[in-house]
Amino acid sequence: MQGVPLLPEAVVEVTDLMGDYEGYWSRVREEVEGINRTDERDWVATTRVHVVVNDLSVREIGENVFGYCSNLVKVTALFVEEV
Repeated sequence: MQGVPLLPEAVVEVTDLMGDYEGYWSRVREEVEGINRTDERDWVATTRVHVVVNDLSVREIGENVFGYCSNLVKVTALFVEEV
């Protein structure tokens, strides 16, 4: 019996939310969901993505920022005080 193939893994590091994503978490989410995706209507996970927030200016991540994000497996927020 063959096992289920493992999905590839990727890391998205957010070091400058304002500069790289114009301050929008939705753009980070779009990047996470777009990794290895060929059909934007297909919501099956294509990659196991770990988001690392390493931006001193980010102190809070809003509720449901990554809601229904099928590729997301983990968020590490180094300087965030509240999620």
